[in-house]
Amino acid sequence: MTPIALTIAASDPSGGAGLQQDLRTFAVHGVFGMAVPTALTAQHASRLVRVDPVPPGSVAAALTAIFEGRPPDVVKVGALGPADVAREALDALREAFARVGARPVVLDPVLSATAGGTLGTLDGVRAWLEAGVVTLLTPNLAEWHALTGDDAAEARRVAELARGLGARAVLLKGGHGGGPTATDVLFHEDGTEEFTLPRVALAGEVHGTGCALASAIAARLAHGDGLPEAVGQAKRWLTDALRAAEPHGAGWVLGPVS
Repeated sequence: MTPIALTIAASDPSGGAGLQQDLRTFAVHGVFGMAVPTALTAQHASRLVRVDPVPPGSVAAALTAIFEGRPPDVVKVGALGPADVAREALDALREAFARVGARPVVLDPVLSATAGGTLGTLDGVRAWLEAGVVTLLTPNLAEWHALTGDDAAEARRVAELARGLGARAVLLKGGHGGGPTATDVLFHEDGTEEFTLPRVALAGEVHGTGCALASAIAARLAHGDGLPEAVGQAKRWLTDALRAAEPHGAGWVLGPVS
């Protein structure tokens, strides 16, 4: 049967990020996608105009309904909106896991949009980490610093902090750094692995790369890949999607790579 992946994230009407990008990524990886919105946004590739949280109870109701049917094989979590919505989603997912068994959870700790503006809170992300449900946390350097206060200079220090956060593994993304290559570092129970590929240089910000990478990893996990294999496959796919990026206003969106 076709694997199923569930995204819990904010809606992006421009399609370049959020749950729309997640569903697109699931599809190109041969995974059936389900989606629960945490917020409705007005945005495009270079500007976030407005964020409206969904009504209280709607996230919990949607998650309960999903898990009463055929449960997903993996859960990807993106922008959670206000802390109360984040906790509602967490409580509902934990109740679902108690009924049908836990699933891998990939948490992209989205705090702000590429174009600026708040999409999540530290309290909301920390609640998910403290609950012990997160299989993989995928912060960029700014998100890592916000969560830990650490500059990620030493691998041993990162590994220690990663264990303390509550996630079973952390993928520290280097895409926002400089230089000719982009290196992501995976810290997991079996050690540390680096994934380095040539950096794709574009004149302007690319919308939705974090969403896409986390969703691609989740899709590969849904297919049964191990964590290092899933990360490697997802990073290679994302690099190809960046090479095929298309201009949208003052920014870019990922290209249609299957």
